[in-house]
Amino acid sequence: MAYKFQLGAAILSGSLTQEGEITAQSSNLAAGVDLISARNLQGNGTLSLDGGTNTISAAELNRLDGATAGNVVANKAVIASGAKAILGVSTMQAETAMQVIDVGNGQSLAKMALSNSVGHIYATNASSQKLIEMGADTSGRGFMEAKFANDKLFTAGGDARGGKMDFFSHIDDYIGASISFDASNRAVFAVKQADGNPSVEMKTDANGGKMDFFSHIDDIWTISLFMDSNRAGALTLRDRNEENLIKLNRNDSGHGRLQLYNSSGAEVISLRNGQGTFTKVVSAAGFKETAQSLNSNATVNLDNGYIVLATPSVGGMTLTLPASTAASGMIKVKKTNSSADTVTIAAAGGQSIDGVASIVLESSYAAVGLIPNGTSGWYVV
Repeated sequence: MAYKFQLGAAILSGSLTQEGEITAQSSNLAAGVDLISARNLQGNGTLSLDGGTNTISAAELNRLDGATAGNVVANKAVIASGAKAILGVSTMQAETAMQVIDVGNGQSLAKMALSNSVGHIYATNASSQKLIEMGADTSGRGFMEAKFANDKLFTAGGDARGGKMDFFSHIDDYIGASISFDASNRAVFAVKQADGNPSVEMKTDANGGKMDFFSHIDDIWTISLFMDSNRAGALTLRDRNEENLIKLNRNDSGHGRLQLYNSSGAEVISLRNGQGTFTKVVSAAGFKETAQSLNSNATVNLDNGYIVLATPSVGGMTLTLPASTAASGMIKVKKTNSSADTVTIAAAGGQSIDGVASIVLESSYAAVGLIPNGTSGWYVV
């Protein structure tokens, strides 16, 4: 059975229960009427509740239809779960800021906001002190900063040369270590003192790696490990007046060399390796040289010392000198007895001693000094 209502207002004194469908053409149902539908309620306008104070359209109702509490559904309203959780969000956008609030005291624990027109992320403690901050500086370079209370612990960012990282003392708030780039765009790692000056600095230069140790009083490096122009390792020790004390490096011939200097920076001792032979040059008094003893024919091995104590027996003995290019200091030969036996000192093949092939020590306890003259032999001194 069908019923048709007039187009004007329909005033009912009780409730209307309908088993089929009720269609409202253009008018609103009057207030104070209960409408109970076992099936469908259809309308072409909006649904008004509480005397028109609250309204909802069909499009708005559709956003609720199919929404699941706690989960995000595309094009549907978001309804939190009973635990106030929302899952499945792919993008969330806020106009100015988003915060995580401690509901117990209302303190902000984390915040995403704009600063200088750039996004920033903060993590704070219960006292609203920033513990971690990520964002961009006034030059538009990204940075990150970690703090203990209000003291910096670590910063990462950049400057005009490239990336930069600083590690701070949380007691004195000074940079204890730093990684950055120098003016030549080479990486530098520095361990610093409380005044900001370096204690240890590691970097590279045109030849390779370099490590310097500094005086904390004068800010002057006193120890340096580096690569020389031949890409060989070198070590230099200096005093606070920047005068060399010790150098360990390679000479122009490619041989290892140890140089010792006095307080005026003048070289006093040089130890170097030439053609596989360890030699000594002494220009300072009081340096003890090693002596070797020989009592028969032999070629002098300078590894055993530059002083040769020769004890000839019957028939004498011959000592053959090494090539003069293998030595850089004086060789001293001493006959140690009063016998008539002789000590012959012969130059190596192709070389000479004061223009002759050999010289002879004949008298008792005779001695002679020989210095290399370059590549041709020896001079007697």
